[in-house]
This record gives sequence, structure tokens and C-alpha cells, in this order.
Amino acid sequence: ASSGDRSWVFQSCLAHCSSSGCTRLPHAGHKQPGMPGASPVPLPLRLFRWSCEDDCKYHCMEAEHGGSPQLQRLPVEKYHGKWPFRRVAGMQELLSVLASLANLAAHAVAGMAATRSPGGVGTGGLDGALCRLPYPFLGLWTAYSALHLNAWLWSALFHCRDTRTTERLDYCSAVAVVAAGLAAAMARPLWGRTRRRRVAAVTAVAGVVAGLIAHLRYMLTVKFDYGWNMQVCVAASVATALIWLVWVWAVRHPARSRMTAFLLLAHAAMLLEVLDFPPPTASGRLLDAHAAWHWATVPLTALFYSWLQADADW
Repeated sequence: ASSGDRSWVFQSCLAHCSSSGCTRLPHAGHKQPGMPGASPVPLPLRLFRWSCEDDCKYHCMEAEHGGSPQLQRLPVEKYHGKWPFRRVAGMQELLSVLASLANLAAHAVAGMAATRSPGGVGTGGLDGALCRLPYPFLGLWTAYSALHLNAWLWSALFHCRDTRTTERLDYCSAVAVVAAGLAAAMARPLWGRTRRRRVAAVTAVAGVVAGLIAHLRYMLTVKFDYGWNMQVCVAASVATALIWLVWVWAVRHPARSRMTAFLLLAHAAMLLEVLDFPPPTASGRLLDAHAAWHWATVPLTALFYSWLQADADW
């Protein structure tokens, strides 16, 4: 629960709306099926499975923050952990949805460019930079890219409609990406020509995977702890950045400035998530700090994959 949905005004509105069977929604032009004079529920609401209670919550929130200019000047409160976004076509956070899809497309395009020949799929097959032998990390980065595609897909679905299922799939997919980043940062510097170094790299990756499994087990079966999950992700991200920075400069990697720029920009963008400002009225109540963070990561994807190609050429 958040301050907004705990308020007496919101709870009173919700109780009145739910008890009426959703027939008195202030801004809805429909009634629930089976009620006298009912009209079909709009397709976007049916598509994203808005129940009577969910619709009541949205309209009661709108009554407090989407109405008159006098109400809009009141302090913005969160409702069920979210800022009061304006719903568009049944989607709760339109700009976050679009940003997630943009990130998904960026990873798909950059990943294909890294593994395909310059002439395209039909002219050369898999002979891009990452496939040039004896580069041994093709499997690692392919898995990393696939995890990103999966995470951004679930991010888009979660921002379309926040349910128990989409929330857990979004959070679990995101923490898997963080873990994959840490595993890659440990495996790449440790890997070498000797058996001892390769065993060390594999052991490090196995340790990260074991930690990921333990973390997901706790989150899904013991307590879905948002604060603890954030601490784990921040700690893993900082460790990942430090490992990359130390390694690329210690070995004088030819693309070390590129990796440094990526890490600095990525962590600067992450500050938007920390700021967590509400969606201003000027944005149509569509853009908050979280959505801005997602948009900021889109151009960084090409920068990271360009470092991968430089690493493969090294």
C-alpha cells in the first residue's frame, strides 16, 4: 500500500464504486456486463484484463489527481506503488511501454549486426565480429543478448498492465540481466589459455548463477522484497562496473574508452531511477523518472555492442 491508496477519500470512492457494480464510474461510458443498460466494455480494457475493481481504482485515482486544476496542485501521491499515470488505450504507462519496446528493438538490431556479415543474412551467414574464431565468448554474449530481449519484453508487458504475474516476470527477468552482466564481467577477464584460468572463469559464472537462483527462490517463495531486490541489483551493478573499469585499463584494451563511456553514461542514467519524480501535468501525466531512465538506455545499447565487436577484433 502507498499513501494515495491509504487515504480516506480514495478508500471511500473505491468502496462506493465497487458496491455499485462499477455502474457509476465517473469517466466511463460503459457498465459491467449483465447490469441493466450495460454496453460492451471497451476492447482495450478487455484486452488488458481490467476488472471492475481495477477500473474503480483507476477512476478513483483520477478523481483525485486528474480533475480540476485545484486538485492537480495538490501533492502527488503514489497508489499501490505507482504514480498516478494517465491510462492510454488500456495501458497504464504508455511511455515506459514504448521505451521498453525501443530497447528490445535496439538489442535485436545490435545483436544481429554483431553476428551477421555486412552483406546481410543471405550473403555471408554467421561471420560477424563476434563469430570470428577463436573468439570464445560468442555463447556468453548470445545468452546475454537473449536475456535482455526477454527482460525488455516483460518490461513492456508489465508497464502495459501491472498484475502479480507481469510484475514478477519483469522483476525476475531484470535481475537475471544484472546477474548475466556480473557473470560476463567476471568471465571475460578470468578466461585465458591455461586450464587454471578457464576453470576460474567457469567457477565464477557458476557462483553467480547459484546466487541468482538463491535470490529468485527467496523473492518468489519467501518474500517479494522490493527493497532487498534493489540493494542486490545496485550492489551487483556497481561490482560489474568496477570489474570492467579495472580490467579494460589494466590490460590497455583498445576500446577501453568506449567501455568507460558506456559505464559512466549507464550509471548516470540510473540516477533517474533514484530521483523517482512523478509524471508532471505538462507531460500529460505520462512521463516519470522511470520512463525517462528507460529512454536514456536506448542509445547506449549500440555503444555497448560496438565495444563487443572491438573486443572480438582484439
